[in-house]
Amino acid sequence: MNRREFIKTSLAGAALAALPRWGLGEEPVTQPTGATKRPPNVVVIFVDDLGYGDVGAFGCRDIPMPNIDALARDGVRFTNAYCAGASCSPSRAGLLTGYFPGRAAPRGGAGRIGQQMAAAGYATMEMGKLWHGRAACSEYLAVLNTTNGRYMPPNPVERTGGKKDVLQEYVTDALARESVEFIERNKQRPFFLYLPTAAVHTPLAATPKYLDRFPDLKPLSRRTYAACLSAVDDAVGAIMAKLRAEKLDRNTLIFFASDNGGIGGQTSSNSPLRGFKLTPYEEGFRTPLIACWADRLPAGKVYDGTVSMVDVMPTALTAATGKAPAVTDGVDLVPYLRGERQGSPHETLVWSGGNVISGDFWVVRHGRWKLIGKGEEPAELYDLVEDLVEKNNRIAQNPEIVKDLVARRKAWQQAGDETASKRPAKK
Repeated sequence: MNRREFIKTSLAGAALAALPRWGLGEEPVTQPTGATKRPPNVVVIFVDDLGYGDVGAFGCRDIPMPNIDALARDGVRFTNAYCAGASCSPSRAGLLTGYFPGRAAPRGGAGRIGQQMAAAGYATMEMGKLWHGRAACSEYLAVLNTTNGRYMPPNPVERTGGKKDVLQEYVTDALARESVEFIERNKQRPFFLYLPTAAVHTPLAATPKYLDRFPDLKPLSRRTYAACLSAVDDAVGAIMAKLRAEKLDRNTLIFFASDNGGIGGQTSSNSPLRGFKLTPYEEGFRTPLIACWADRLPAGKVYDGTVSMVDVMPTALTAATGKAPAVTDGVDLVPYLRGERQGSPHETLVWSGGNVISGDFWVVRHGRWKLIGKGEEPAELYDLVEDLVEKNNRIAQNPEIVKDLVARRKAWQQAGDETASKRPAKK
């Protein structure tokens, strides 16, 4: 982390410390009233194309988001968290299966997070943008409309069992309401809620309720983006308010993250990172991850270890059942966040990908070093401690480091083949 980034992060932390919990004028997290009598609820909020620099806890200053920032205040903010891919489908594949994409494909859909949480006795629900990957929950609400931005009503949806319906609300508001209703129906038992929002993917659209919060923000694309993100913040606030009302907030494990980088330009802010979604640079993969679980995780902690969104499933399942999946690429993060385990959850992360924007590429991160390859050839090497913005390609000066990272990629691929052979077959 360079000096400028350190100062920016410190200022963001100071701003968080000044925030009231759960938004202006709202009550703090409910205090415990006795011993926990059931496994924790789990909520995963996965925002679409959210820029790393567009969360207040990560440096955003022009879009107030008291509820998301309060999650960071009352939980853990991750500075080295990575998605499983730089675009929608591979990112979701990693989150929902606990396996890294790009090694060997999981067999069928066996073992997805919704199935495993249901097997542990949880009520399970997924709702929102589901066409890039299903969690295999017992209940679902899939937003179907892809022609007008998936925001403004009427929005066709499909409910559990294939039932067709139409949402007559702004889609983010509807998802917030449906989330609260799901919690109400299942407040007497442990539940799992997966909420991949349509926001803030383009084409953007917002109602006057949210646009009017940013009358002076320019250009219009940034204003509309801010309005869409403000609606997401309201949804987080609605979910948290319901959890507090039912005295479930302390025993609920919440993850908040983006599926990949933002689109950049004048719409989203990827500062201080280079690139945007679909690229092999930091903004392609790094995500503003927050985890909150008042009964188990420290409040206000900033965690610098390298983590991946494939860790969400084993963390959730360990919390739910007391043991991690037998085969997974992820790890249970709780012991690291509580200081019970030292070191980084992942010493090495590898990505493989290809798209019309960046062509075929692969990436290896190990410690402070990051290697980008094109085809089979190493192309760019960056020291992320000294050069987080990836301006200085050090590949020519460090042939031994390049050789080591190439070898680590090969070992990662071989380990993936072994893991794939142990994965559960589709039933």
